[in-house]
Amino acid sequence: MVFEINEVEIAADEGEAFERAFAEAAPLLLQVRGCGSASLFRCIERPGTYQVRVGWERIEDHVEDYPTTEEADRIRALLLPLIRRARGAHFEEVPVPGAHP
Repeated sequence: MVFEINEVEIAADEGEAFERAFAEAAPLLLQVRGCGSASLFRCIERPGTYQVRVGWERIEDHVEDYPTTEEADRIRALLLPLIRRARGAHFEEVPVPGAHP
């Protein structure tokens, strides 16, 4: 599994709107082939900062297939108007012997 992780900054007073928009976007993401999870995390120290984590079976599911879907258009329409800045990358888990999830 590959995780798309985005740090997103929004206006501090738009938090509730962003959380509602993500709640609407998450089921759309989960309909896309290869998407296995979608989670939103709020930063405690920096109001208006969130982390969006999306699990994909393969990186190609995200970078090649997802952008052309109807769901992607709908998700962009929901979230992009609220986002001031975003920085993202793809990650894969590194197995650590003896570590527990």
